[in-house]
Amino acid sequence: MTLRKRPCRDAAAQIDAHATGLRVVTTGGMRPKLVLLAAAVVACTDPGIPPSPGVAPLSIASTALSPPRQDGRTAPVVRVTLAFSTAAPLDTGMLDRVVLVAGGADEADVAALAKNRVTAALRAREVPVVTWIARAAAPGDADVLHVQPSRPLPAGRSTLVVLPQKRPPLTVALDVADDGPEIAKRLWASHDVVTFCASELPRELEPFLELAPDAKRARVRRLPGVPCFDAIAETPPIAALFPPVVAGGRLALDPSPVTSEPRTPRRPEPPCPAGSVAIDVLCVRVEDDRLVVYGGVDTPRLLLGTIAERPIVAPLSTGARFLVRGLAPSSPVRLDLSVRDASGERRVARTLTSRAARRHVVVNEILVRPPSGAASQRFIELVNDGDGEVDLAGLVVSDGDAEWELVDGTLPAGGFALITPDAWVDGLGGEIAPPRGPLRFFVEKLSLTSGVAIVEPDGTVLSRFPPTTSTRTVARGRRSPDRPDDAPDAFGWDAAGRATPGLPNVIAP
Repeated sequence: MTLRKRPCRDAAAQIDAHATGLRVVTTGGMRPKLVLLAAAVVACTDPGIPPSPGVAPLSIASTALSPPRQDGRTAPVVRVTLAFSTAAPLDTGMLDRVVLVAGGADEADVAALAKNRVTAALRAREVPVVTWIARAAAPGDADVLHVQPSRPLPAGRSTLVVLPQKRPPLTVALDVADDGPEIAKRLWASHDVVTFCASELPRELEPFLELAPDAKRARVRRLPGVPCFDAIAETPPIAALFPPVVAGGRLALDPSPVTSEPRTPRRPEPPCPAGSVAIDVLCVRVEDDRLVVYGGVDTPRLLLGTIAERPIVAPLSTGARFLVRGLAPSSPVRLDLSVRDASGERRVARTLTSRAARRHVVVNEILVRPPSGAASQRFIELVNDGDGEVDLAGLVVSDGDAEWELVDGTLPAGGFALITPDAWVDGLGGEIAPPRGPLRFFVEKLSLTSGVAIVEPDGTVLSRFPPTTSTRTVARGRRSPDRPDDAPDAFGWDAAGRATPGLPNVIAP
């Protein structure tokens, strides 16, 4: 339905659309009132922003939302189409900018945007948008402005603010629904292929997707064994927006713009890290119950296929590690993967053998400089990152200056153990007091000068925690117990500024 605005000087304007059941009430000022859930179009402006003399007025003739919802609300992934009432063809010179504000924009917000006096709080609520103008298909038709957010909108109120050049601002109020189809994540984009994945794909997918704003097409190809599909450009490169929804509205697509990357020749990778093997373009380390795939040194990658007959969809950033758990010790492990990177796609097929079962204990957290300054409040936290209980007897723990052999103790899967000085007092160092239950080992003192290691009696290192020279009085911990020691992002600082002995870590980004 087309809504035509009346001047804001009118005390009130009421528009009834009985055929559609839509009822929108707009009042003077900047606050549209939604009687039923719908998008309200308002042309009011701050009194301090008058139109410039001799400039043709510009108003929104109609608003369309794609995809439409029967309840009148806006989908989290949406494309807003605005038709304008103007004597001249619409062009970008008429518009200063278009801003989308999550949480809604009131009169003061709109005035601040129009005068380019945006506060930090308002800027934090701005959702980046992509805009383009579609020319009228026939004489007499209106040019339209398409606006698509570059990320899904949060549920609740949002406001689209159009800021024309030398004209009053225009607004569209959106009521964003908190439900809808699953949003398929975009896991890969190259110069000619974009890969989307979801928890489950609809049975019917369009054979082609119409891309915006250049009206190119992309062919849809399902990927075997995983809930993913490729969109393959008919005429590369891909640098466009995809439709908000596909499969008759049953699946939404990641709305962020695609920036195509040129294909580059494959470059030789450096040797694989110790303990791993080179399999074509991959480095792989197989342990007893898990397998680690190393990401490329200078290029991101996407893994698609199976490992040990398990579906794998794994984007690997530069230098990242991908972990597969739950393998059977001393058993064959089949890899059947397609590996994508900037040089193209390669198939990797290989059968490896997992190692014999071993004990799973890692150093999970240490506190080198307690906030109190008391060396007696230093601690080492161990955790069982395996799937079964572990007997600790015989393991050796080293902190650089001293070694201790653990003579007894059993850790259940996920269980914690603490190594502390004899004089350690729960909570004295500013840390969260550990709950009852963690296994305790007491030593005379801890220096923690050269990191910490857990070693088997035969010299096999089970876990190594790197040393730190930082003077921060914050605990340092592992992001997750099964994060490999050599992962670049394996360790970080406690997010809350308090140590968490005997509790899961919460590590800052």
